[in-house]
Amino acid sequence: MEELDFAGCACAGGTLQRFVQPVIMGLLAHGAQHGYALLQGLRALPLWEGAVPDQTGVYRLLKSMEARGLLTAAEEAGLTTGRRRYALTERGRACLAQWETTLEDYRRTLDATLMLVREANHMDRAFTQLVERVAREALAGRIPVAADLEALLEVPADSAEAAFLGRRARDMARQTAKNHGRVWSAIGVDCRPCPMNCGFCSFGEKWGLVRAPQEWSAPRIVETARRFVAQGAYWVTLRTTEFYSLEKLLDLVRRLRREVPGSYRVVVNTGELEAADARALAAAGVNVVYHTLRLGEGETTGFKTATRLDTLGTVRGSSLDLAHLVEPVGPEHGNKELVAVLLTALRYEARLCGVMARINVPGTPCGDRAGTGPDAELSPQRLAQIAAVTRLAGGVRTPDICVHPPTLQALNWGANVLVVETGAVPRDVAESDTDWRAFGVEDALSLLLEAGYALGGD
Repeated sequence: MEELDFAGCACAGGTLQRFVQPVIMGLLAHGAQHGYALLQGLRALPLWEGAVPDQTGVYRLLKSMEARGLLTAAEEAGLTTGRRRYALTERGRACLAQWETTLEDYRRTLDATLMLVREANHMDRAFTQLVERVAREALAGRIPVAADLEALLEVPADSAEAAFLGRRARDMARQTAKNHGRVWSAIGVDCRPCPMNCGFCSFGEKWGLVRAPQEWSAPRIVETARRFVAQGAYWVTLRTTEFYSLEKLLDLVRRLRREVPGSYRVVVNTGELEAADARALAAAGVNVVYHTLRLGEGETTGFKTATRLDTLGTVRGSSLDLAHLVEPVGPEHGNKELVAVLLTALRYEARLCGVMARINVPGTPCGDRAGTGPDAELSPQRLAQIAAVTRLAGGVRTPDICVHPPTLQALNWGANVLVVETGAVPRDVAESDTDWRAFGVEDALSLLLEAGYALGGD
């Protein structure tokens, strides 16, 4: 087949020089710069697709922006080269704010055009209609039906259909999460040999990986929470083992509230709860309970499904919010299993949902069975696809969608929450004295920014 040359055609793209003005103002919003520094900043962006910016054109634009009162330009004292330093004016900052609205309008127009082109390029039209139907249901506050969610998970994770699903989920995150990215910090308070012997957890008594109880002191927990909050974490989670004393947990929460100021939300991830326990936790200052019906509950775990559901019902009937991920997901889990757990989270009114991939810990049944080959753990593409489906299914009912471990693709496909951990981690054989796997709050915030999320806000 003859190779077609589209070098001179608009379909090949090219420079987007009409957007140079907002880019210049965006660079100057961080502080005054010389013209040369602006040129270097422009060159580092994909605006010219690797080509060198037209220096004459850029300086001509700077002069025009100065004439319109958007910039000021001052010659530096003592220099004979005529080097000028540019700064935004108040009018320029107002113009930059208007550009945000204008670019959002451009983006919506481009998204609509792109959707039309994709449909014309033989994407499965029935699938795009399914995605939109699920989105409409969820945005209306209704829980989508299982068959629709299973169909969304059925397409290959590397297909054009999955990419369309991911983009639609990211659009929904802009709406339902108000485009806010958040960090979930977790402190593993204690670890000890656990008689429940969950097949994926390193704490299982039978596996012999944790031989003696370990527990962080209250001052260490408070100091770690203070660090997380200062760095920008939105949630601080106290993760305790199944039979950790409720009274000790309540004391820890009260101490956090006394000694760590801030508008962060306190989460507990502990054992089963009754109504009186939930009331006591709320009175102490807890906002959220993390509790899940896990994949393989009652088979891979030592818990009864009814017991887990009872606690979910307790949280739903309390003033506490529920956080419930689809977890721990391995490559062997089918779509029906995944959807059943997701729908459980939504029916019990989880305010935070999402997906957590299983980490195969050597020495545990899941770790030994799965091995260490390339197919032993969930692929990043599949993880992102499940995150996208949880975003679409959650709609307005579930504004925050978490993904763990962190991946940029999952953030680009609708997840807006990343996890940072320290202390006892049930996905490892040793306690972590620092941020687990060297992934800290600042790393999470950088990844969220890279995905286009705004940080903070309610």
